[in-house]
Amino acid sequence: MQRLAHERRALFPTLATETRRITAQLTVNYTRGLYVLEDTVANRRLRGATALIREAVDGTVAIHGNGHTLPYRLHPRDQAQLVPGVVVEHQHLDGVFAWIAPSRANGTPRA
Repeated sequence: MQRLAHERRALFPTLATETRRITAQLTVNYTRGLYVLEDTVANRRLRGATALIREAVDGTVAIHGNGHTLPYRLHPRDQAQLVPGVVVEHQHLDGVFAWIAPSRANGTPRA
């Protein structure tokens, strides 16, 4: 049995092995990335559990929970694109935006 484990480690060398908590939203934070786990019944049972993160030498990441590899989508935090000054529609703030817009158009200074 130990020989098999040694051969497996030789085939799949890992650079890093760390543990992370699975959030209630089925996300895991690791190295400036937000890993969103697939929303399945099995994964929902893992909320609050500890996941094992294995990063291979080639940079691939595997997330393991409860002895299984968990499928995920990566959302890199460094690539978030925000556009300042864009007005978005919001159900509760539309009235506030309508009240502010005339004073901004007239050049009235902000308070």
